[in-house]
Amino acid sequence: MPMDVHTPEGEARWLAEQHRHLMEYLERESVRHADVPDEPELHIPPYLALYHLPAAPDSNTGWWVITGDVPTDHVSDHRADDGRQALRAFARKWRTAAGVMAGRQDADNADGATPEQSQAAARHLFERAKMLHQLADKDEIWGE
Repeated sequence: MPMDVHTPEGEARWLAEQHRHLMEYLERESVRHADVPDEPELHIPPYLALYHLPAAPDSNTGWWVITGDVPTDHVSDHRADDGRQALRAFARKWRTAAGVMAGRQDADNADGATPEQSQAAARHLFERAKMLHQLADKDEIWGE
């Protein structure tokens, strides 16, 4: 049964799940960072939660991490000063990746996907990139 994110309890469960995904991703990808915030900078259940992680003490690079009904991913905060710019950075990154995936014509690729699977994944990634770009353009999300 899908989680109802339109109730306070459902939203709290969804946020806890996104935080769990965030922590698992950081561990799996070995992303160096300082503190992990309890709350995201932006969340739009069930679509996305966007976290900003400060740089580790011995680094000058912090990270933006996105989870939700999108690929869990991260970009350097050198590419984005705020959440709006972070969504745009993810959108650019994913459009580029979608273009590469869409161009695959043989089954001999690193992820073992067939050309049809690559095409389907490219369409999905492109749609998510488009959604992020549209959200970045919505002033009401950013309090403007």
